[in-house]
Amino acid sequence: MIDIVIMEGLAENAVREELGEAAVSSWAKRYNDDQADRLLERIIMPNHELTRKHPITTQILYGTGLYPNMVGYAVGYYLVQKYMNRTGCKTKDLIGVAAEKFIE
Repeated sequence: MIDIVIMEGLAENAVREELGEAAVSSWAKRYNDDQADRLLERIIMPNHELTRKHPITTQILYGTGLYPNMVGYAVGYYLVQKYMNRTGCKTKDLIGVAAEKFIE
C-alpha cells in the first residue's frame, strides 16, 4: 500500500509543480503536518504491505468506512512534499525512488 500512497503523492505534487499551488486538490492539504504524521503512524504504516486488490486499500485511500476522509491520498501528498523539501528534488527525480525512502 505504501507504494500506492507515494505514487498518488507524486502525482499531486507534479500538479503543484506544473500548475501551481492553486491547482492542488483540496484533499491534499486536508491535514496539517502533525495530523498527517499521526495518520501515517496509525493507519498507513500498519497496513503498508497491503496490495491494491485488498478491500481495505481503497477504504484507506479514499477514507471510507472507519477511515478519515482521503487519508491515503493526503498522507501521500504530505510525504512526497516533505521529502522534496528535505532533498530539493523535483517530482521527475523521484519516479525511481523506493517508496520506503519517503518514510525514513
